[in-house]
Amino acid sequence: MKGKLFLFLALMCFSLAKAQYPSVGILGSATSLGWSGNQPDIAMETTDGIHYTLNNMPLYSGGLKFRQDNSWPRNWGSTEWPSGIGVQDQGGMDVPVQVGVYDITFNLETKAYSFTYKFPVIGIRGAATAVDWGSANGDILFNTSDGVIYTINNLSLNNGGLKFRQDNDWPNNWGGNAWPSGTGIFNQDGVDVQAVQGIYNVTFNRTTLEYSFLQIFPSVGVLGSATAVGWDGPDIDMETTDGIVYTLNNTGLTDGGLKFRLDDQWPNNWGGTAWPSGTAIFNQNGVDIPCTAGTYNISFNLNTLAYNFEVVTADVNNIKKDGISLLPNPASDIVTLSYKNINAGAVAFYDVSGKCVLESVVRQQTNFNVSGFTPGVYIVKINTSTGCYNIKFIKN
Repeated sequence: MKGKLFLFLALMCFSLAKAQYPSVGILGSATSLGWSGNQPDIAMETTDGIHYTLNNMPLYSGGLKFRQDNSWPRNWGSTEWPSGIGVQDQGGMDVPVQVGVYDITFNLETKAYSFTYKFPVIGIRGAATAVDWGSANGDILFNTSDGVIYTINNLSLNNGGLKFRQDNDWPNNWGGNAWPSGTGIFNQDGVDVQAVQGIYNVTFNRTTLEYSFLQIFPSVGVLGSATAVGWDGPDIDMETTDGIVYTLNNTGLTDGGLKFRLDDQWPNNWGGTAWPSGTAIFNQNGVDIPCTAGTYNISFNLNTLAYNFEVVTADVNNIKKDGISLLPNPASDIVTLSYKNINAGAVAFYDVSGKCVLESVVRQQTNFNVSGFTPGVYIVKINTSTGCYNIKFIKN
């Protein structure tokens, strides 16, 4: 018992000590951050609070400093390259980096640093990117672990041309005449890869020059007091086939407010003042779409911000004619679905997110055990020889 207690205390001490290590990062014109202090430095890793490392780091030609805890004046630069001893807090004394992909080390006690060159840098620029042809900013840099396959994720593009470029300079560049994948063509003026607006995961093979742009769609979901997830989420995700029109079917709502949200994160959200359709308003606190209780097919256009809530209703007359009943409703454990005037049908229970939680074939009468269901609103979809019906069911 004492041995276990000792081991536990040792692990706790180690964890606390590790958590108390100062952070060390890099920033400067040689990095994608520049000298801006608006975001955290590119963090290095440590296991002892002395030796810090950062591997496979793409860098531009330019200046760089090491900095402690993301703030001035605890910083170190130097005039020595690719290794040397950092000098504390000297304005203008920046490590003179040469373009490339490096493994970097820094010793917080001795201030010794080293940059070990590994691979050339590959970047992208052009009218389709955030770095236009004539921009003074550096290329958008790719990541690599082997110097062959270079990747960048979640790259936002507009309609227009772009090129891949080595070491942030001409003439080592490649365009292409195919989209969204093809083989790069070396240093041909006017032969630019013609991009289509969207968000992409991009790969470039420096050996074969093959490239690909895999389009990814942002996630859009709904949340709010009108939904089963409230304002804390996670969002109820909508579906899309093009990244523009998003849909969510058979969704039960209560009286209350609702917003559409991008990638389950604030502040990218849209509310509205109109019901059941209108144009969404971006990121306005308190401007929530005023929902009325019911079951809806929901649509949202991410480009135009148009939304619509289409009521899903059961055909009451045909339900009565075919003698369809779902009793008791609400129910907490057993619910019985029965037909009088038809022989059989397929039935499925859907939760508020549109997920099927139970399905079966009903012949005249079937009992369903719903005791394991989460309390809330469900849609029971019934397909028979005479039609398809939706019945709202409430689980107590």
